[in-house]
Amino acid sequence: MGNAQSAPANPRYASASRAFSQKELEDHKSLFVSLAAQSQSDGKYIFPSVFKRYFGLHGPLGDRMFDLLSQQRKDQRLSFQDLVIAKGTYEKGTKDEIEEFIYQLVDVSGDGILGS
Repeated sequence: MGNAQSAPANPRYASASRAFSQKELEDHKSLFVSLAAQSQSDGKYIFPSVFKRYFGLHGPLGDRMFDLLSQQRKDQRLSFQDLVIAKGTYEKGTKDEIEEFIYQLVDVSGDGILGS
């Protein structure tokens, strides 16, 4: 008999969540719940306008950050797993992971080339 619970865990989420203490994960969950409530998404997602307002990111930088955090799905939804994966990368990641995150943030065309 199989397990009738939710879909298998995202390995990136599992890895990122291990980087945080239980208290830090609870704090991330509280932030997510608050922003998801403001997004009026039945607590499931954070929408771009709420994300950008909370973090003070507007214009192309806010759009790019949201896109990167939502794993470039283009569905205009940031899940709790997305938030933990992103925070795990830029708060707890290795130097190389953090540099890659920043590189992806500034590579607005997504072509691997910075500049015009």
